[in-house]
Amino acid sequence: MGNPYLASDESIILATHNILIKSVRSDVILTNQRLIISDSSHAQFRPQTIPLAAVMTVTSGETGLGYPAITLSLAAAHGATEPLEMAFYQKDREHRDQECMDWIQKLGERTIAAREKAAQEGVSLDDLVAAITADKIAEAEALDAENAMIRTEPVTPRPSAPRKPYSFSRPATGIPKFAAIAAIIIVILAVAGGVYLFTKSMPGKTTIPVVPVTTTTEVTSVPSMSTPVPALTTVEPVIPVTPAPTLLPAMTTQTVAALQPIIPKTGVWVRVTSPGNYTGSIGTAGNLRDITGTGEQFYQIPAAPDAMIDIIIQKESGSGDMLSADIYNFGVLVKHGAITAPKGTLEMHFSLKTTTTAINGS
Repeated sequence: MGNPYLASDESIILATHNILIKSVRSDVILTNQRLIISDSSHAQFRPQTIPLAAVMTVTSGETGLGYPAITLSLAAAHGATEPLEMAFYQKDREHRDQECMDWIQKLGERTIAAREKAAQEGVSLDDLVAAITADKIAEAEALDAENAMIRTEPVTPRPSAPRKPYSFSRPATGIPKFAAIAAIIIVILAVAGGVYLFTKSMPGKTTIPVVPVTTTTEVTSVPSMSTPVPALTTVEPVIPVTPAPTLLPAMTTQTVAALQPIIPKTGVWVRVTSPGNYTGSIGTAGNLRDITGTGEQFYQIPAAPDAMIDIIIQKESGSGDMLSADIYNFGVLVKHGAITAPKGTLEMHFSLKTTTTAINGS
């Protein structure tokens, strides 16, 4: 996790990911002066800050889903307080109780020190409440401005192409009327054939439409005239032909498997995916190896069936792009982790024995 919001005299005490605050998954940083809360799924949003001197009490608890949680009592206007719950989100077989206890200890120590320092410098609770309120107002105004910009963005209408009028050439002097009528009938048949093709090619049809064959009737009888009749030049109408749709082969299980990365059926493998650069270390307890790279990379971890797997990978970019790690054992995906925080760190610690037992029992 990076530190783009710190002051010159500010230092980080603790930092963690996947904290549920008002049902929003957030990244939280504890410094020697304040709490910094940012939305991990929207890195462009302005982070919320809470001065530690405004934290009145720190208590531990548990959510209805069994997540360890910390409840803060924050100073509010007119001497009141308002609660703020920080729930440590847990995936299956993940335990964050010790991490929660570390946060409770550090928060308790730092909030007491911050209140004593504020009292020595003459900073009142009203000043702290005003700072929190101003921060909330600035965040709301920034969100309203962004929404207003989206609503008022002009939409340029697409210019409509001028419609070309239909025109029929008047027959030359001396051409019998029934010849012109026959030409009009041919055009009507051509239009009807185009409509038929268009109807057959509408979505939802599974059969390939058959192009109808238009038969042109040739006029062979010409009435006798006293003057010679010039030869008629027949202009064949252009019949639009709709190409037959291309039928794609159905996606089978073998086709889907061919699109997936090929993972060896033996050993422990780690697949790291990130559009930016990253560094870190992977391996077992006491036997870690340094890694660095970008894009999609695969690493093998020599490990016993009951080894503890340790993975620590940090993003080098300050963007909100996702960095993910997938752990495979015997060719089967057993663990997945991902982060999006700028310069965030992905940490995974788990026993390979548990995942091996699950694979053998499946």
